[in-house]
Amino acid sequence: MAPLLERGIEFLLVDAGARGGMHDVPASYAAHTHLIGFEPNPDEFAKLVAHNTEARREGYIPPRWKKESFKDVALWDKSETRPIYITNEPGAVTLMGGLTPNICDRIYSTTRNDHGAGAPVALSEFRKTLSVETVKCESLDTVLDGRGKVDYLKIDVEGAESRVLRGARALFETGRILFVKSEF
Repeated sequence: MAPLLERGIEFLLVDAGARGGMHDVPASYAAHTHLIGFEPNPDEFAKLVAHNTEARREGYIPPRWKKESFKDVALWDKSETRPIYITNEPGAVTLMGGLTPNICDRIYSTTRNDHGAGAPVALSEFRKTLSVETVKCESLDTVLDGRGKVDYLKIDVEGAESRVLRGARALFETGRILFVKSEF
């Protein structure tokens, strides 16, 4: 990193779906990086800003950033207001619509009982929609408005990954996104 730092380059990391904080990079990189986290879930956004996420309370302490900022908007492919489905699992909040019972009844997860053995349980048994709110959406192209490069783009947005990528089309076409990690 020395040649880049000698030129005064500040790295930019964009975290789309920032709920638990960013833990993917070493502290030596974070110390030279501006983190911009996007979290549309109001409760999780408040936890990020207060540095009081569940991850932190469980001992996952993010590195110190040169600069950090959080935005209470969802990254999307255009500017608009959309419904966001708040579920009883903060990591399953989505812009992609409500839970569909006939699909959730066919998706199983393994849970542990008192004896440690896993028993399959239908998703519909434990995931519930608590409310439907509205959230402001923006494209990454609009938010960055032609400024700089995104060195690292992390996307964990519960099914809306392709919409986030489409909203960064200009950044991709001009080679200004260098690395993408997506969970889906």
